[in-house]
Amino acid sequence: MLYVNPLDSAYARTLDTGAAPDRKKLAYRELEHVFLKQLLDEMYKTVPKDALFGDGAEADYQREIFNDALSGAMADSGQFGIAKIMEQQDRIAQWASTARTG
Repeated sequence: MLYVNPLDSAYARTLDTGAAPDRKKLAYRELEHVFLKQLLDEMYKTVPKDALFGDGAEADYQREIFNDALSGAMADSGQFGIAKIMEQQDRIAQWASTARTG
């Protein structure tokens, strides 16, 4: 599986990595990216091997790169909303935690 540590990626270097909320937001986005890539990988298992990329090791590698790039673009768009929902759930959990202890 092609995957880069999100905190070491070029995308992460463009963010202000000193702030914890930015790192959390990046982690949520990367989790959405991984989920969408896994979804695409599973969907491509239903497509006949020679229909889109052909068959063989080169085709598998090309499909892997394509799925990674596509899932990254999908996660960046925010249209699925997975990262947004996780961020909201985290905020609710933090609020509930401070309400119990406060």
